[in-house]
Amino acid sequence: MTDVGVEGDTSTGDGDGDPSGDGDGDPTGDGDGDPGDGDGDGDGDGDGDGDGDGDGDGDGDGDGDVCGDAIIGASEDCEGDDLNGTTCVDLGYVGGELVCGGDCSFDESGCYDAVCGDGMKAGGEACDMADFGDDTCASLGYDGGELACGDDCVTDESGCYYAECGNDMVEGPEQCDGADLGGLTCADVGFAGGELGCDVDACTFNVDSCTSCGNDMIDDPEVCDGADLGGETCETQGFDGGELGCADGCGEYDTSNCQMDQDAWGDDFEGGGQMKPEWVLTGNVNWFASMTMPHAGAYTGENGDIGNSQQSHMAVTLNFQNAGSVTFWRRVSTETNWDYLRFFIDDVEQGEWSGVIPWTEQTYPVAAGQHTLRWSYIKDGSVSSNDDTVWIDDITTVGGVLP
Repeated sequence: MTDVGVEGDTSTGDGDGDPSGDGDGDPTGDGDGDPGDGDGDGDGDGDGDGDGDGDGDGDGDGDGDVCGDAIIGASEDCEGDDLNGTTCVDLGYVGGELVCGGDCSFDESGCYDAVCGDGMKAGGEACDMADFGDDTCASLGYDGGELACGDDCVTDESGCYYAECGNDMVEGPEQCDGADLGGLTCADVGFAGGELGCDVDACTFNVDSCTSCGNDMIDDPEVCDGADLGGETCETQGFDGGELGCADGCGEYDTSNCQMDQDAWGDDFEGGGQMKPEWVLTGNVNWFASMTMPHAGAYTGENGDIGNSQQSHMAVTLNFQNAGSVTFWRRVSTETNWDYLRFFIDDVEQGEWSGVIPWTEQTYPVAAGQHTLRWSYIKDGSVSSNDDTVWIDDITTVGGVLP
């Protein structure tokens, strides 16, 4: 920093300053006064100031810029916190914090330059490790890919690409490319099944071979789809009952679980007092055909007249080609909660009843296969009340036939 304003030398001007400091300058001012450079020995203020055309400036008190006066002088970079708007970047650094030194010059020790490899893109770096700023392959004009950063912090674009339809590789905006479907199937693009293809010219999906069958909704030309049968039933298809289904392909109904009643076994006990020969009667006393209050017709099935701790059973074995059902009417007049009418399918109890119950219809599903249906009256060890009797009538099955 240059000191300006030391005591002026008036010896070069026409007005010679008095060494005691009281001399007056030449009022004509023709002299070539040199302001500020002289080493005048005068003790005074050295106010040898010519009023003429000379360059001598005799107004100064001999005072220069003062560091710390909060005013940035011509010879100062800064004053305290006032950096005159200057930053580290203005001085050629990447960043950091510029401060003002005690001598009012910049203290650049807090500024820093870019360091390749520190993971922070700065200065002239195109990238730094994984920091690419806002750059991507797409922003650089490619269709896709992944940028890499070299050890010299220069972007490596070799992982970027331009999409090329027909190279069997899905790139950029392509949905597919040849055999490369991106791992997707017809189901992934909204269909129930089929084979997804790719348009080789546009690299977009070709769904011509996709199918809607299987989405539980009838689409042309389907006649059914899963549970959607369009309101059709076994009965509308000419059967007497059963469960209609939809065949694979959705082009026709599956009637394998539909049945015709005339093929199904049943018993209304109207055999003139005789039990059908297929009945297997066991227990202490056999069931028989009775005329006591039948549900319909003249006869009904009635348990044998058993005593306490005794049982009476009647059973029949039937084949069900498909899942079906059994329906029967029951009437009960027994000791409540002790003597029971029980119904079994393959020795697995399906229901039990006691007390006084009028004729009531009962239906149970039967799985496909051969099954034994059994009705039993089972008494406990004491007490008989009400009629101490149970009755079964009008048994029908859906799909059950004799073996």
